[in-house]
Amino acid sequence: MAIDLLAAVSKFDDTDDRETDAGFFRTCVPWVAPLAHLHIIFKPAPADVLTDAAKRMRMPPGFVEFLKKQNGAILSQGVLASMVFTAPGSL
Repeated sequence: MAIDLLAAVSKFDDTDDRETDAGFFRTCVPWVAPLAHLHIIFKPAPADVLTDAAKRMRMPPGFVEFLKKQNGAILSQGVLASMVFTAPGSL
């Protein structure tokens, strides 16, 4: 069972949290920068992109399950970060 990072960071202050097409920005830290957030959790990648990347990179099933729930994250302003997968040409 993959961890749900969005639920895990819900215990932090939710002031000025926001959501974009790409992800969830949690726990605003304006003393760092006006729009800085402590945690960024990216929304799941399109299934076809994830399937292709998982096959090409021989990802362990547990990591694939993690990426189906969230497409990576930057936690505690980069203290802990994981991969983000996108469709070719989408960045």
